[in-house]
Amino acid sequence: MSTLRTVVGLGPRRWAVLLHAALAATAAELAIRTLRLPTASRLAGAALRLDAEAPTSVVPGLDGAVPEDTDGWDLLSPRDAERCDLALRVLDRGPFNGTCLRQSLLLAHLLRHRDPVLRVGVAKIDGAVQAHAWIEVDGASLDPTRSEFHVLASPVPGGAA
Repeated sequence: MSTLRTVVGLGPRRWAVLLHAALAATAAELAIRTLRLPTASRLAGAALRLDAEAPTSVVPGLDGAVPEDTDGWDLLSPRDAERCDLALRVLDRGPFNGTCLRQSLLLAHLLRHRDPVLRVGVAKIDGAVQAHAWIEVDGASLDPTRSEFHVLASPVPGGAA
């Protein structure tokens, strides 16, 4: 009942964002289950980057490239930040599964006008290898945990060296 009260209190403009997010989350789920990652990423509106090089994009209004420790959330407009926040709330509720890949594809869809980059990384945590996905916008991450993960590298054409 409190969820319903919360949604009603958001107002009609935000209801449209929630509906859009729910539909996009459903599409992301279908993409994850039926498509290869490069295709799912492209359909969500993100470029899949599998290299360890830091992006060199320049943020309008800043002189030079984005500093490495810049929080991507600070680069979003208030409207984009609100839309992303509402969308991530949708993934916190059933029937959705709010894993990092699903979050990343949903954020990429909402921020496609900012040319997001999907990154995938791995880390050894407590003796187990774990994977993680996150989005970068204008060279800054929208995921603070990315520092623990090493970006996956594309295989070298022609086999291992």
